[in-house]
Amino acid sequence: MAPASGVTAIVATYNRSAFLKEALASLLAQTMPPDEIIVVDDGSTDDTAEVVAGISSSIVYLRQANRGKSAALNLALKHVSNELIYILDDDDIAMEDCIERLMAGLECSPEREFSYGGHNAFRVSASGNVLIEPRDPHPPDDDMLSLTLMQRCLIFQSNMLVRKKCYDQVGAFNEEFIRTQDYEMLLRLVRRFQGKRIDGLVFSQRQHAGIRGSSTLRIRVQDNEAVWHRFNQRIFKSIYSMYALEEFLPGTRELANENDHIAALLQRCVIVGRRELWDLAAQDMRMVEIVARRAQIHHLSPEQSTILHGMFGAPTNAIWNFANALEFRAAMQEISHPVLSKQIHAALGAPLRKHMLYSMKHKEVKSVIYLLACLIYFSPSGGTLAHHFGDFALKLVNLKHAAKVPTESIPSI
Repeated sequence: MAPASGVTAIVATYNRSAFLKEALASLLAQTMPPDEIIVVDDGSTDDTAEVVAGISSSIVYLRQANRGKSAALNLALKHVSNELIYILDDDDIAMEDCIERLMAGLECSPEREFSYGGHNAFRVSASGNVLIEPRDPHPPDDDMLSLTLMQRCLIFQSNMLVRKKCYDQVGAFNEEFIRTQDYEMLLRLVRRFQGKRIDGLVFSQRQHAGIRGSSTLRIRVQDNEAVWHRFNQRIFKSIYSMYALEEFLPGTRELANENDHIAALLQRCVIVGRRELWDLAAQDMRMVEIVARRAQIHHLSPEQSTILHGMFGAPTNAIWNFANALEFRAAMQEISHPVLSKQIHAALGAPLRKHMLYSMKHKEVKSVIYLLACLIYFSPSGGTLAHHFGDFALKLVNLKHAAKVPTESIPSI
């Protein structure tokens, strides 16, 4: 039987009954309310069941033993009875016209498989004041979405209204992922299907210090970034091996010539470098040297320089791990043509001035010293001697850091 027209909203939840009330209220208050709301309780031990029952008898309430958000979303997807799906996190709030505007985007472009908009973030202070944290209200253009999202996660499931057939075709949420499961699914969707962007905000993302994860992997707020990072590395190791090289070019471009080949290699290098997968980034830099030498290419194009700016452009933590990028720096030293080598160093190092100015403004002395070593390494005017001196300084920084690594570990994954 073909799914009925309309929208199903899904909320997976675990021990967040207070936040859940606000999330569900935002769905029920929509200018175009969803035809169906499914709440999957992932084994909560609080009053989640009572809260859902007290809000509306029309909400479909499902409960499972605690297995994580991915498993909860997969259970919900099996019970969807509508053509379109909107997924809202249990701690976030949909704008009152979210579904109406996302639906209008698809109605204007019926050939598209999903629509997406922007979002902001908010936190509630101890005194109860709501503090808005701006985000970019205009997400990437349709034809740049897949490539941009590989570089930065700028949208989430709650930004999107997706046709059910898309989830059917890309497969279930990965239940091995306790964190970043949304991002992993998002990348699968945008790789295969084309979306329609709408301008403006569609939801507000709550920032809070609550525990994440499941009952088997409880993630404290101070560990959240590290766990997120490790799961992201798993995603991009898979992408590196699975995606064709031309998928790292904008839109539907093909590898028409050697400059396109270099651009795609540099883009993939930047994407894995931002995840601190330095061995993979080194492989691509070595391939750049092979292609450039074979084609006698001695200069970066403006596009290629811009691509390299993205490695350490904010926001990223990759620059703070660059001292550990021994293999990547070794690959950069293998660039044989001096002009090309200088241009690659200069393009990668260009964003560091902003990092340095920020650290100096906030009197972060250790960061300033570290960034100075990076700037020496990337200096286009210092030549090979500066690169070697900078590399030596970074190795000293890395050895000093390694001696001070704390023995306690974040939750294993």
